[in-house]
Amino acid sequence: MRVDAIIPVRGFADGKSRLTPPYTLDARAALIAAMLRHVVGAARASGAVRRVVVVSPDAAVRVLAEECGAETLAQQTTGLNPALDEGRDDAMRHGADALLILHADLPHLRPDDLVALVAMMPETLPAAVLAPDRHETGTNALLLAPPDALPFLFGTDSFACHRAAAIARGVAFAVFRAPGIAADVDTPDDVLQGVNSR
Repeated sequence: MRVDAIIPVRGFADGKSRLTPPYTLDARAALIAAMLRHVVGAARASGAVRRVVVVSPDAAVRVLAEECGAETLAQQTTGLNPALDEGRDDAMRHGADALLILHADLPHLRPDDLVALVAMMPETLPAAVLAPDRHETGTNALLLAPPDALPFLFGTDSFACHRAAAIARGVAFAVFRAPGIAADVDTPDDVLQGVNSR
């Protein structure tokens, strides 16, 4: 199965705004860069995907992503779900059989997490694998086969929304839970928990 990974990144200047205060713009940018390097590296090291594509309107983000070995796509639209639609169109043009959406704020993501996630894909297509955040409200990773099996419904309660969409469309799905995918970074407390868990 030819799986392409799409990683959306808003930008260094306006990303992770909920970390301010206490984090400065420079500190937020450094954290975003470090997490992006980590997520791209984990995806590439997993061997579970053939392409890693970072979608961002920020040229500096795209430069960093390319330095890490990812392909990049300059986002033409505004917002997360439209960015993912652009990534999906690109993956389908490149002949992807499946699409893996990964958020860029997963500092504990391991290559083995992605291998296990892809292995959970139901055999009957169309199919999806949903990986929730630790609160079971957000969707931190989403695997779709074919790439257009479900619409992108990221936002408030996205895990429930993606699950409901799968049921409504008759898309077979599995739920994958792993600490490396569940632990994202949205608040200053998330950063502190990540530091303290190391």
